[in-house]
Amino acid sequence: MTLRPRAGVTMAEIVVAFAIIAFLTLALVHFFLRLSLGSAKGADQTVAFEYGEHLLDVAVGQSPAQWNTDEVVYALDSHDSSSQTTYYSRLSPLLLNPGDNAMGDLYRLDLEVWWWPQGSGAASTRSGMGRLSLRQHRSVFVENQK
Repeated sequence: MTLRPRAGVTMAEIVVAFAIIAFLTLALVHFFLRLSLGSAKGADQTVAFEYGEHLLDVAVGQSPAQWNTDEVVYALDSHDSSSQTTYYSRLSPLLLNPGDNAMGDLYRLDLEVWWWPQGSGAASTRSGMGRLSLRQHRSVFVENQK
């Protein structure tokens, strides 16, 4: 009896090939999902930065008595009109030159902005979200009105 060479592939080889393809497909899908999450987080950070810059610009144009140091809540569309992100901010002024200065007072305005996405597509946990806040600073010289 002579042995003839086999033609075709075995079932085990097919199962192994499908397992390798499935693993590579899942890795690729995971990569694109993480890329999408990073893009959404970048959009949130950009909106938070611009929102913070606007708040600091408004504060610079006001007198220290008008500075709002309470927590401010504002909902903005950072991705599209169906998913809003709630942004929170708090302004903390610090007098840098205490005492009687004849020219005026120098303040450092510290602004913290933090956010959390709302809506149907929002994440329900902070897992994998990273840092969801930023800090901005501005120095302001307020002339004495004497």
